Amino acid sequence: MISIYKMLGHFCTLIRDCTFKL
Repeated sequence: MISIYKMLGHFCTLIRDCTFKL
């Protein structure tokens, strides 16, 4: 679970701008 959360966190940071822009 922690691993998935960490992966999601990194992904969010990578596509954070895109998500925020959208």
